[in-house]
Formats: sequence, structure tokens, C-alpha cells
Amino acid sequence: MTDFGTAEMTAQSHQKFMFDRDFGLEEDEAAAKLAKKVQDDLEAELSAFNGTGEAKPEEPVEEAPPVFSEEDVKKARDEGFQAGREEAVRELTGSREDRVAAALASIDEKIAGLMEAHDRDKDTHSRDAVGVAAVIVRKLFPSLNMDHALAQIEQMITEAMQRTSSSPMLVVRVPEDLVAEVEELAYTLAVARGREGLVSVMADEDLSGGDVHLEWDGGGMVRDTQLMWQAIDDIIERNLGSDPAEDADESDLADGVTEDVENAAPLGDNEAFAPESE
Repeated sequence: MTDFGTAEMTAQSHQKFMFDRDFGLEEDEAAAKLAKKVQDDLEAELSAFNGTGEAKPEEPVEEAPPVFSEEDVKKARDEGFQAGREEAVRELTGSREDRVAAALASIDEKIAGLMEAHDRDKDTHSRDAVGVAAVIVRKLFPSLNMDHALAQIEQMITEAMQRTSSSPMLVVRVPEDLVAEVEELAYTLAVARGREGLVSVMADEDLSGGDVHLEWDGGGMVRDTQLMWQAIDDIIERNLGSDPAEDADESDLADGVTEDVENAAPLGDNEAFAPESE
């Protein structure tokens, strides 16, 4: 039994070729597989073009994201913090410097404005003070002038007699309201100096207040308050650039400060012996 089975298996494994196998079928299958592979490759080649004969651009290959270590992250964080701190310091410093510069410019402008205002106030106060003083003098002088008029006329007559010791005649012109008092005064002075009858007192309607005109042969003396007021007003105008006498009446100008002047006109030309009063 055992031998029969072994023989059978040996016979099956060593079958003889009986010429019943079709090799043409296998060749057809191999050719079909090869043709399909060629067709697939061709289609792949054609699909690589855009239809214009140009090859399709290769799709970008995504690079792998960089990998940082913990040390790299810490270093980058420290550098960023330091850069931000430096930028903040620069901005703060620049802003502070700009504010300081703007504050200094504002202070300088305000100081300049204060100085200009101070100068204007000082000039205004000076003008006001001079104007007030001028008004006070004009108000007080008329009474003061009349109180001291006779004393000043006496002084002028005395000086004129000293200058005209060789002149035979002395003419004194005064306002009409002073004629009587001046005649008495002149007579007393003439007697004291041995010139009795050589001093003549005359009324002059063009004179007012304490004005006096003295004439002698070869000269004369003038006391004209109006001319003196004009000189004072000119001085004030030159120094302050304004005329504080603009609001004054002409009568106030005539009642101002007095001044003695010299006149060299001879007695015979007494109409022109002194400057004409304005």
C-alpha cells in the first residue's frame, strides 16, 4: 500500500510533455500588458504639458518648518525685549526733549512779551507823570507868579540900573494892573541910586501876568512867560515824543514859568527891543 502511493505521486510530478500547451495565448497576454504600460506612460507624459507645448510648472515643495530649540527661543525673546526697551527709551527721550524745547520756546516768547508790556507801561507811566506834573504847575503858577512878581521886577530893575549907570533913561513896561505898584517901587530904587526922574514906568496892554520889558539906550531885558512855556513844551515833546500841552489853553501857556533874556536893541528902537510874544 505504501509503495503504490509513492509511485502514484512520482508519476504525477514527472508527467511528460504532451504538446497540448498553447504558447500563443501567453504571448498575447504579455503583449497586451506591455501595450497598456506604454499607453499609460504616454498619457502620463501628455498630462505633464499645459496644452501649449510647455511643461507644467512643478508644484513648490513645502519646506519643513524650522525647528528651534528652547535656547534659541529664549535668546530671541531676550533680544526682542532688549530691542523694544531701547526703542521705548529713545521715544521717551525724544519726546521729553521735544517737550523741554517747546517749553523753553514758550517761556522765551512770554518773557519777550512781558518785557514789551513792561516797556510800554513804563513809557505810559512816564508820560502820565510828566503830563500830571505839567497840569499841576499850570494850575499853581498863576497865583505863585503874582505873589512873587514884584520881587522879580525889583530884581530886574536893580540889575538894569547896574548895567546902565551911564544911560540917562530907563523905561519899564508892565501890565496895566501893575503900573501903580511898579512906579512906587521904581521911584524908591531910583532915589536910592541917585537916578531920580530917570526911570519911567509905562503900561503895556500886550503884557500879562508877571511879564516885564525893560529898555535903555543900547539894550534891554525881557521877562516873557509865554516864550518860556513854549521852550518847556519843546523839551517835553523831544523827550517823550508827545506834547502834554496839547490840551492846555492859551491862557495857561501865558501863566507859565518865567525867564530873563537879554536884548541889545537901542532905546529909540523900543518897538523891536524884544522877541514878539506868540
